[in-house]
Amino acid sequence: MDLVQQKSLSDFEMKGAEGVFRATIARFNSVDLDGDVTFPGAFPIGKQIIVGGYNHSSMPPINALPTGKAVIGADNERAWIDGQFFVDTPHGKSMYDTVKNLGSTAEWSYFYLAPKSAPRSDYAKLYPTAKRGLVSVDPIEASAVVKGAGIGTGTDFIKSADFSDDKALVLFDQLSALFGSKAGRTLSAASRARLLAIHGELGKFLDETDPMSDDEIKAFTFEPMAGLFDLDLALAKSKEGAYR
Repeated sequence: MDLVQQKSLSDFEMKGAEGVFRATIARFNSVDLDGDVTFPGAFPIGKQIIVGGYNHSSMPPINALPTGKAVIGADNERAWIDGQFFVDTPHGKSMYDTVKNLGSTAEWSYFYLAPKSAPRSDYAKLYPTAKRGLVSVDPIEASAVVKGAGIGTGTDFIKSADFSDDKALVLFDQLSALFGSKAGRTLSAASRARLLAIHGELGKFLDETDPMSDDEIKAFTFEPMAGLFDLDLALAKSKEGAYR
């Protein structure tokens, strides 16, 4: 089964070499597609693991070469890995190109050992559909997959020669996923929180990468995003509705 957990960046410098990435591999306190609910604190923060080939192809029985390495990070809401693809090898470069081109479409999963579960009485009331309540897992590998068991996994960013453009595309993908469907769509508190986080990150990113004067900004229009959504209106409307 594929669960997910992660840790924050320690061995990798975000503005370092090509191939650096961050990927969310698990969301806590929600029942995944295998019927498991994973609780905050379940993952060994700081542990180094391998980044496998697509669909865990570095694990038996295929045993393909690893495509990178990563460090586990987590907070109270999710787990992630900060990693780097081996772009100086054919298999690492191929995986890097695949994940980069997939963008927000990619899902992530991890392979783990020695899971520890809480007694069902500890979580049955809050999560009546859960089969297990995981309080500890020991990941040894993570990879991008076609479909993982985890809910809300994906590539947060991936660095190329132009890191600024990569990050802009990832933020655009995330916003498009929230607002690119039917008009009038509403969001729950969880989705609203995600939108607010993207909003804050986008503001910081624009401040850090602004190449233009104030006058130039006033005359500038980002055509790909024109008409997609009005952010302030979306934030106001998202106070009601449901998230799936």
